Amino acid sequence: MNLKELVNNENVLNTFVNLSFRWEDEQEYEDFNDYAEVMGKSVAKNTGSEISDVTGTKKPFGIKFNCEGKKIHLYLKTKGNSCWLAAAA
Repeated sequence: MNLKELVNNENVLNTFVNLSFRWEDEQEYEDFNDYAEVMGKSVAKNTGSEISDVTGTKKPFGIKFNCEGKKIHLYLKTKGNSCWLAAAA
């Protein structure tokens, strides 16, 4: 998996942003694991990579997962009205 391509994937970014806004409104009664599952499926679908062991992170909003023998943390960063993806391996 190419991390540069992943953090620049507009479809994945849009999924994370939309889920982040939904989570802000629904966190009192929704299960965060459902959000993590959707984020993981978005990453797999939009990169064509197999990922496993997906776990969600609330702060920062994102997921940790395994791909190609690496543990990756993909998360949303915000500043003002700007949002982007960041990843750490």
